[in-house]
Amino acid sequence: MSELYHHWGQEGLADVSSEKREDRTFVQRRFASTNEQERGVEQLHEQGIDPIGKEKAGHFHAEFYLSRPKQEVAKAPIERLLAA
Repeated sequence: MSELYHHWGQEGLADVSSEKREDRTFVQRRFASTNEQERGVEQLHEQGIDPIGKEKAGHFHAEFYLSRPKQEVAKAPIERLLAA
């Protein structure tokens, strides 16, 4: 977002929309240790996020967000854009 701010300025950011891909997460990396995994799973539980099949299985997962001009979102929502 800092690059967007630098490129468009504060006014330009008002015309930007961020969308989240809801249908999946992406493996980011393996936990470095059992302790790190336990802490990560505990933090997810505290946030109400289910780690089963993801962090419980041994990997950090990342959510996907796409930020782009609102007029592009209107033309092709994230679901349609990523279905191609």
